[in-house]
Amino acid sequence: MRRFLTYCWLFLACLSLGAPASAGRERLRMDGNWRFYRGDFESVVTGVPVTEWHWKADDRGEASAAEMADPDMDDSSWEPAAINQDVFGGRTGFAWFRTRLPDVAAKTRRLYFGSVDDDAWVYLNGKLVGTHSGWGEDFEVSLDSAWREGGPNVVAVLVQNSGGGPGGLYRRVLLQADADMIARGPAAPDFDDSTWRRVDLPHDFVVEGTYDPAADRNHGYLPVGVAWYRKEFTLSASDRGRRIWLEFDGVYRASTIWLNGKLLGRHQSGYTSFYFDVTEAANFGGRNVLAVRVDASGFEGWWYEGGGIYRHVWLTKLSPVHVGHWGTYVVSEVPGGDQGRADEAILTITTTVVNDAALPISGELISQVITPSGRTVATVQSPFSLKGLESTDVVQSAHLLKPALWSIETPNLYRLRSTVSVRGRTVDETETTFGIRTIRFDPDQGFFLNGKHVKIKGTCNHHDFAGVGIGLPDRC
Repeated sequence: MRRFLTYCWLFLACLSLGAPASAGRERLRMDGNWRFYRGDFESVVTGVPVTEWHWKADDRGEASAAEMADPDMDDSSWEPAAINQDVFGGRTGFAWFRTRLPDVAAKTRRLYFGSVDDDAWVYLNGKLVGTHSGWGEDFEVSLDSAWREGGPNVVAVLVQNSGGGPGGLYRRVLLQADADMIARGPAAPDFDDSTWRRVDLPHDFVVEGTYDPAADRNHGYLPVGVAWYRKEFTLSASDRGRRIWLEFDGVYRASTIWLNGKLLGRHQSGYTSFYFDVTEAANFGGRNVLAVRVDASGFEGWWYEGGGIYRHVWLTKLSPVHVGHWGTYVVSEVPGGDQGRADEAILTITTTVVNDAALPISGELISQVITPSGRTVATVQSPFSLKGLESTDVVQSAHLLKPALWSIETPNLYRLRSTVSVRGRTVDETETTFGIRTIRFDPDQGFFLNGKHVKIKGTCNHHDFAGVGIGLPDRC
């Protein structure tokens, strides 16, 4: 059966590679008709509590892993440690935590950590199985790569306290098996959200609250907290064989995302965009349910930051052979530009080309440079060959005469059109804007743009000034 399914996938991949250009990249905005609920559900995360820990301070850090994570070492002299116990007492440095996990019969297992302050390296039976950076955030670590059937299974966690505050294992640690990884509550596709309010994105749920003098003053005296978003959408059966991405321009903050009950992942920052390849979790030819949990309890700034999915969400469909996500990078060199001359520009173009199909493929990357006025002034073609499930960086160069420089007075932007062609057919196409200019910092005279001295004037463009929910990033 497994071999049959593999052949089916290879056949579909071949069909998709032979599809016409109209089956190339599509990017659809997913802003409308979401269901929204302010509040949380405790039943989402389940598992066997892991509470019997021992700890020992050791400031050698990762250099001590061979000894401290060894499953056979004697840790009987270590001190007992409880969940929510501060073992650092304000000290910066490292500490090790160890425990023995109960044996559970399952196909897959993982450890859920409610919080490890500040950073963590997780070892199972002496093998590093996961890391996490950032205090106050939950995360999971898969145990499958080092699990011993029948045991013993020894977990060692190296914790670094870098901020000087409390440090240790916080909230809860859960051993999760198959049943615990089934989505529950609002994360489950069959959850009834008919009583939830309908909203469109961008959306800020914090600004909808009631002002409270007990709330944080710097964040506008508005209470924060947890909220949920759910959205249903369909995928055509004809999309089978294509790759499917979900792209989030911004969620404030600490978001957890599921599709059709499958955990896609987490994203902690409220200001950076992120995406997931959801092809394996998608339901082609039917209903799909996207669920997003947002926790705005933590702050990243000292201004009003809001909470929720406050920027756009996109559904992108593309060929298995495509330009990688954020996969183009253009560097310009302008000889003499720092003296105010712009006779020529030399471009170095780096493009990541991805083959997500199982079969090897050969094709061509065509890069076209288009002027601000819309004229194509350079075309570079490069062949590529990729094994199945492989990517490569294609480096090209282009030479431009009399380039239109980017400046404050004339912010000229060129476009790079990247076209991926297989067997003479376009399977993917993207565009990237870029400017051509020179910059120089002088310790005595300051900043120079295209050879011209320019004074840099700062700004504080916060959400509270710009208006939350309109998609403006914070810059200060």
